[in-house]
Amino acid sequence: MFESINYHVDLDTECQAEAEAAAAVAIVQRSTKNIRAITRQIPSLAEIIKQKPQRYEIVVNGNKTLNLCLKTAGAMLYGQNPEAEAASAVARFLDSKLLPHSNLVLVIIGIGLGYHLLPLLQKTLPRFVIFYEPEPDILVLSLQSAPWFELLTFCQAQGIQLFVQLGTSAKSVKADLDELKQAYPDAGPVYYFEHLHYPHLASELYQQEHSDNSKNCALTPQFLASAISQVNPRTISLSLSHNEQECFRKNLAWLAKNQSSLYQKLHSYQWQNWQLVIWQQHYAMQDKCEKVFSVSANKAHRGTIKQSSLTQDPVVFDFSLPEKLLNTAFATLFKNVKQLQLTIQTASEQNAHFVTERILLGSADYEACGKALENSEYLLVLEPDTDFLYASLFTVAWYQFKGDLYFCQQTAEVEQRITAQYQSGQLQLTDIFIDQPYYEKTLFSAYHLLLEIVQSCNGKSHYFEKQFASLNHYYQNISNATYLTNKQVSEQAPIFIVGNGPSLDLHIDYVVKHRKNLILISCGTALITLHRNGLTPDYHMELERGADTLFYLNKLPASYLKHLTLIGPADIHPAILAVFQKNLLVSVENTDVHQEFTSNFTNFSLLQLNYSYYTVTNFAVDLFLSIGVQKLYLIGVDFGFKNQNSHHARDSVYFQQDGSQLYDYEQTHGSAYVINANFGGECLTISSFDMARKLMGERIALSPAQQVFNCNDGAAITSSIPLRIPNITCTLSTTNAFKQDFLTLFVEANLTIKFEELTQQFKEKGQYCVKQLLSCLDENINAAPIYIASLQRQILNSTIASKLDHSYTLFDGSLRYFEMVSSRFYRCQAETQTNLALCQFWRTYLQHCLFRLSL
Repeated sequence: MFESINYHVDLDTECQAEAEAAAAVAIVQRSTKNIRAITRQIPSLAEIIKQKPQRYEIVVNGNKTLNLCLKTAGAMLYGQNPEAEAASAVARFLDSKLLPHSNLVLVIIGIGLGYHLLPLLQKTLPRFVIFYEPEPDILVLSLQSAPWFELLTFCQAQGIQLFVQLGTSAKSVKADLDELKQAYPDAGPVYYFEHLHYPHLASELYQQEHSDNSKNCALTPQFLASAISQVNPRTISLSLSHNEQECFRKNLAWLAKNQSSLYQKLHSYQWQNWQLVIWQQHYAMQDKCEKVFSVSANKAHRGTIKQSSLTQDPVVFDFSLPEKLLNTAFATLFKNVKQLQLTIQTASEQNAHFVTERILLGSADYEACGKALENSEYLLVLEPDTDFLYASLFTVAWYQFKGDLYFCQQTAEVEQRITAQYQSGQLQLTDIFIDQPYYEKTLFSAYHLLLEIVQSCNGKSHYFEKQFASLNHYYQNISNATYLTNKQVSEQAPIFIVGNGPSLDLHIDYVVKHRKNLILISCGTALITLHRNGLTPDYHMELERGADTLFYLNKLPASYLKHLTLIGPADIHPAILAVFQKNLLVSVENTDVHQEFTSNFTNFSLLQLNYSYYTVTNFAVDLFLSIGVQKLYLIGVDFGFKNQNSHHARDSVYFQQDGSQLYDYEQTHGSAYVINANFGGECLTISSFDMARKLMGERIALSPAQQVFNCNDGAAITSSIPLRIPNITCTLSTTNAFKQDFLTLFVEANLTIKFEELTQQFKEKGQYCVKQLLSCLDENINAAPIYIASLQRQILNSTIASKLDHSYTLFDGSLRYFEMVSSRFYRCQAETQTNLALCQFWRTYLQHCLFRLSL
C-alpha cells in the first residue's frame, strides 16, 4: 500500500518547513559529492543526471527523513523511515540465500532512494553489479539521498564492475546477462535483489528462476513494491475456515438477490491472475509469479496512518479554479473556507468517519472495507480486478450492510450510476466521501474523475456569477445572431477540428498543404496557432462564455477576425460577437431557461446539444456529428501530453517566445496522471482533460455509422479511429457546397419582447429570493450551518414552480457548495466560532449576489 503524501508531511506548516530546512543541508552536500563522482566515473550518465525530474520528486517526511513521491498521485513510495525499510529488505535477502563471494553477479532492480545499494555490495562483495532503473527520474533524485560517492569508491577499491541500465535500456535482464557471460565466461552465479517492482522485469526474473516462460506478473495494484520485494515470499495457501466459507456464502446470497449479473459472474468463479493467501499473518493476494500484494501487511509494517481524511478532503477543500475565476466572489468564498479548514483540523481530536454517501475505490484494504460498511448509508464500491472483488467475498461481510450497496467494475459505470441517481434525487452528493485507501493507477484516475463530477455538481460548474452571466447573455444575444435548428446537412465534406494540443505541431504542414480541400474548424486558442502559420479557418468555435476570451482574440488583427464566422453557445458574451463577421449560436446543455429561450422560435425546433463540454473540441465534435457529418478528423485534440511542459502547441498562447511556459500549468490545473495513449503506450493528462476525453468517447459511440479519426499523439479516445496521417480526397466545389448547406441550418429568433424586459424580470425575482435567503440566515445566525443550509434549500426549491422565476438556476450551485461545506463541518465537529465564521462568509457572498442583481 502506498500512502498519500498527506499522511507523511507535518500539517503544521512551520514544523514542516523546519524539517525541510534540516534535510536541505544534507541534500545539497550529498548531491554535490554524488554528481562529481558519477560525472567522473560513469560519464555516460553525465547528461542524464542534469535533467529535471518530471514524474517523481523528493519529499521530506514530517520526521525529517526523505521519501520519494509520485507527483501525479501524491503517493509515497516509502513509509516514515525509508532507511530502516531498506535495511530490513537487505537483511531478509541475506537471510534467505547462501551467497558465494567468488565472481558473484548481483542484479538489483530499482534504485529508489538508494539506501540498499551500498549495504548490499558490502555484504555480498560481488564481482559484477547491474542496476536496472526504468525510471530515469528516480536515478536523478537518488543523487540527493543515496551514497553514490561511497558506493563508487567501494567498487573501485574492491574491483567491482558496475553497469547501470537506465530507462529504455532497462528492459531485458536475460539479454544483458548473456552478453556479460560472453564477455566474462568465468562470471559466477546470478542473484537478484528486487527493490522496486516493475512487472516486465519481475516476470523475466521469475521465468529465469523457474525456467517457465508461460507466466507473467499480474499488473500490481501499486506503482512500486518495496516491502514485498523478493521472488520467493513465504506465503501460506489459504485453507478456508468455517467463518470465511460462511461469509462467502452469505455474500453470494446477497448478490443473487441484489446484483444478479455480478452473482452470475462470481458464483462459480476461478482465480485468474491472483489468489487469496496468508502472508506474514495477514490476508494477501499472490500472482502466478509468486508476487504478493497485501495492504494489511504493509499497514502493519509501516505503522498506523493518521485518520484525518475528512478534514483534508480535496473534494470539499481543494477546488482547482481557473486563473480567470480567482477574482470572483465565489473564489473568495472558497479561499475563506480553506482558511477555516485549518481550524477544524486542529479542533477535530476525535476524527469523524461517518458520511451519508461514500464511494470506495478498491476492495483490497479489508479494514477500510469494514469501516466503510460501518460509517455509511450509501456505499458504491469500484473494483476493476475481479480476483480482488472475489477475494473480498471471503474476507468482508458485505451482506451485513443495511444501506444501499452496489459494486461496479468500470469507472464509466460508477459515473453513469452517480449521475443518474443525482439527477433523480437519490443521491445528494453534498455529504459524500470518495475513499481511496491505497494507490492503484486505474483507481487513482477514477478518483480524479469522480472528484470533478462531485465538485461540478456542488457549485464548481454553476455558481451564481456564472449562471447570472449566462442568463444575461442569453437575452442580449437574441437579436444579434442566428441559431442552429434541428436539421441535418445534405452535403458532405471532410471536417478538420483543430485543437491547440501539442500534436497540432505534427500536422500543421499537412493542413497548410491541403487547406483548400477541407473544412477547417478552429477551436479556442488554436486560432492563434493557425494565424501564426498563415491559415484562416472556415469557422471558429468558442465555448468560453466570459469576456476574458477577448484577451487572446485581441492578440489577432481585427481585420483577420472580421473575415471569420463564429460558432458559439447561445449564452456567449455579447462583446465576443462584435469582433466577428457573422455569428452562429447553438443551444448547449439542458438549462432551466432553455424552454423560455426557445419560445422565441415559434416556427422552428432548435437543436439541443448535450455533450458539448468540457472543452470547445467536445462542442465541435458534438455539433458536427449531430448535424450528420460523416467524417471528422481531430488535429491537436490531445487531451494529454507526453511531457509535463508540452501541454499545448508551441505556437500557442500558452508559451512565450523563448519556449517557456507563460505560467505553471500543473500548479494551476492540478496534478497530471498516466492514461493510455492513442498510438500505444501512455501519456499524461489532468482530470479536466480526462473528463472531456471520456465524454467525447461517449458522444462518438452514439454515432457508430459516422467516423471520427484521432490523428494525435496524445490520449486514446474511445470509439475514435487512430490515424497517424489524414488521407483526404475532396475538391473545392465540394467544400463550398457544404458551407452553403451548413448556413441553411441556422435561423433568426422571432422576438416578442425586448431583452431588457426579460432581463429585468429575472433580476427582480432573483433579488426577492436572495433577500429571503439572507433573512433566513440572519434569523438563525447562531444555529449550525447545516441547519441553515436546509432551511435555505426549502426556500430555493419553492421557486421552481414559477415559470418566470430563474432563482433556482441562479443559486442552486452556490447553495450546494455551502451545503457540502456545512455537512463536512458538522461531521468534523467544528467549533462554534468556526461555524459562525462560515455563516458570515456565506452572508457576505449572498450580499454580493444581491448587489449584482440590483445593478
